[in-house]
Amino acid sequence: MINYLSNSVRIGIWEYKQDLDEGSCIEKTVVLLYDFIKSSNHKFHLIGHGINGAIALLFARSYPQRVQTLTLLSVAYQTGYTWHVYYYNKRYLLNISRERALIHTAQTLFGNQVKDYSLNSLILSIDMDLDQAPSHHSLYKTMSLAPGNVDVPLMVCSSKNDAILTDAELGGWSKILKPGDIFWQCESGNHFFHFFFPEKTGKNILNFWRNHYPDILQKLSF
Repeated sequence: MINYLSNSVRIGIWEYKQDLDEGSCIEKTVVLLYDFIKSSNHKFHLIGHGINGAIALLFARSYPQRVQTLTLLSVAYQTGYTWHVYYYNKRYLLNISRERALIHTAQTLFGNQVKDYSLNSLILSIDMDLDQAPSHHSLYKTMSLAPGNVDVPLMVCSSKNDAILTDAELGGWSKILKPGDIFWQCESGNHFFHFFFPEKTGKNILNFWRNHYPDILQKLSF
């Protein structure tokens, strides 16, 4: 999807991986993101998936003056509910090992598409994310973040067959959307629908941007 969008607008990518000795703290990550962009004169079109979407949402709440629009991919209304919570719940409720929980989670995240990729590589990726993502969650306890909207234009995207984020996790968004905000669902693609359907997802995001900033394609935008 990034490749698709980069054909029309300028894309910037920011990543954060915490050290294993660091305490998990999403709020700290929000400050680090601000430190990264504060020297720029631009306002940004922020896009985030999963826990990164939660970080983008908190950033937009804290620094709305730096954000033009916010696009959330696979982000629950109860923002803190990520696939990490699903993983820890499986380990706790089923009393299974980390390895077995990772296998189950990978299969749930990718659905039927998992057969097209190396299951071992997918397991390795989500295993690393458990250690490196600035998540509040752990086997001891899962945390929540305050739900709610933002002042900037908002687009929430998900997949209709996402087994992690069902209608129960997504339904709250429809109650708080402002005029001009959008809730869009891809027909399939599971939790990573934007990877499997990058053009369809990208087109909808570009249309959302154009609705609020008609001249966006004539500007260098993030």
